[in-house]
Amino acid sequence: MVPVRVADGVVLFYNSAVAAAFDYVYGLCAKSATFVDVVSMSMGGLASQAWAEAVNALYERGVFVVTAAGNNFNNWPTRYVVFPARFHRVLRRAV
Repeated sequence: MVPVRVADGVVLFYNSAVAAAFDYVYGLCAKSATFVDVVSMSMGGLASQAWAEAVNALYERGVFVVTAAGNNFNNWPTRYVVFPARFHRVLRRAV
């Protein structure tokens, strides 16, 4: 398990910080001793080209990416799924 902090809370964070975290994990996967099999992320937001590129790179490297669907707000279900869960190479988990 490799924890990576990208923000102090889930309400306000920068896309660049999440992309940097994905890139960090990608770098860990360069060596078998530090390879990361699964990324689990409980955050999401608006689409980002950096996120798309990072998710694609992880997928191509064989990393399984699971993220929150974002389909719940204050215990009220919504009909929207946020990114990166909306990417086809990400498994989304409903909350």
